[in-house]
Amino acid sequence: MKTILIFLIGLIITFSPKNNFAENPRDFCCNSHVKVSITQVSGFYKIKYTFKDHRNNLQNLQFFYSSDITNKDIQKFGIPKSMYSPYNPNNPFTKIKRWYLLKKGLYESKGSILKPNKKAIITYYRPYCKPISDELLKILKRYGESSRENKINIALKFVQDIPYGIPENANYNKERSGLMPPPEILSKMYGDCDSKAILFACILSYMTNINDILFLNYEGHHALTAVRSEIIPGQNFIEYKNSKYVICESSGPARYAIGQDGTDSNTPYKVEQIWF
Repeated sequence: MKTILIFLIGLIITFSPKNNFAENPRDFCCNSHVKVSITQVSGFYKIKYTFKDHRNNLQNLQFFYSSDITNKDIQKFGIPKSMYSPYNPNNPFTKIKRWYLLKKGLYESKGSILKPNKKAIITYYRPYCKPISDELLKILKRYGESSRENKINIALKFVQDIPYGIPENANYNKERSGLMPPPEILSKMYGDCDSKAILFACILSYMTNINDILFLNYEGHHALTAVRSEIIPGQNFIEYKNSKYVICESSGPARYAIGQDGTDSNTPYKVEQIWF
């Protein structure tokens, strides 16, 4: 991946809120305390974001992304819609071309199913989230808190407060399975459940062992994560391969605590292990 010029500038005190969303997402909703400003300055996306941390204190962050690099990386994700057309599996050239297009677009083939490759997505885009995790760790250091639970919790609050929205069909001329990769969420400051779950995993991967993060899919219309952790009584969790993983509902705007499940059904989740 190309070197990304991306950084955060400490905590600021105040700013004038200005919403400048690139699209009009469906089902858009946002917590009243959240403020977002997105502008372009000298070739950079300048983003100001106010959210409430795990102590319900307001935190004001300002960060920058190279607009050219960010836009190219956003465009990278997805595959041509023609990939869903019938093809001759015995033609080696066709197979090689399909494999190349899947890999280039961060997709994978599971039998007859073409789906986003979460491992590839996280591996490619997680550098966008390193400065975010660094800043969240600074907040915890000021509080004198360094426990695993606090790291999970503050990352969860950061993502939950990002406005929720389902993007309308963007003119990417690609199949993207309704997913927004992390730099797209960060440059537009909204996202839906599966997109925000990946963003949460990218941020948390710098704060804990990336192998401790699972993705959970619920009846094909909801996605969240679970993180290996010591379980506190009352927390919802799953057991997977002899370990316990606490539920982390990152979609927002509801600010569910660690171990609180946003669904009201006893239907089990489909567990997706990304790292092996």
